[in-house]
Amino acid sequence: MTRRAERGFTLIELLVALALVAALLALLFSGIGLGVKSMTRLDDQVARIEARRSLAFTLRREIAATYPATEGRAAAATFVGQPAVMSFLSLGAGAGAGYTRVWLMLEEAREGSNLVLMRRPQAPGLWFGFERVVLARGVASFRLAYFGAPTATEPPAWRDHWEGYRSPPELVRIALTLTSDGSYAWPDEVVRIWTAGAGS
Repeated sequence: MTRRAERGFTLIELLVALALVAALLALLFSGIGLGVKSMTRLDDQVARIEARRSLAFTLRREIAATYPATEGRAAAATFVGQPAVMSFLSLGAGAGAGYTRVWLMLEEAREGSNLVLMRRPQAPGLWFGFERVVLARGVASFRLAYFGAPTATEPPAWRDHWEGYRSPPELVRIALTLTSDGSYAWPDEVVRIWTAGAGS
């Protein structure tokens, strides 16, 4: 009586199966790697957008609080605006019943330019030191413009300078580009000053 031949895997079949499993695992892990890279890029983009939104909110809050002083020494230089720096009075926190002088400007650093906000109380007896806050690091370009009618005889228009007027401008436009923006171009921020004209 002949023994029935036993059937099993040959060495070649086993090697082919192992090669197929290795190829499938390589595809699986490469897909996971691409997914992780995509999520990382998405997280970075969301972080940049949130940082930009926070910066825009801070700029709007600070500039919109511009207050046109109509009496005393502060009235002479309520708002001073130049293409790369602006200074204005605010009734912000920390000055009690007095004014706070606020500056928005670029500051040079070793790693590049930073956008800096500085405050100093100007109420009598409250001449403390400057408060300095870095709003953004790695500034590639920064430019300010001012819209309004400086006097009753001049038409409203955008200007590079706003100096020597008792009232602040109606609008301030902020063109800001950061090195971290890459090729993305953010729109300019335009801030409305609701007290414009109150000091004229």
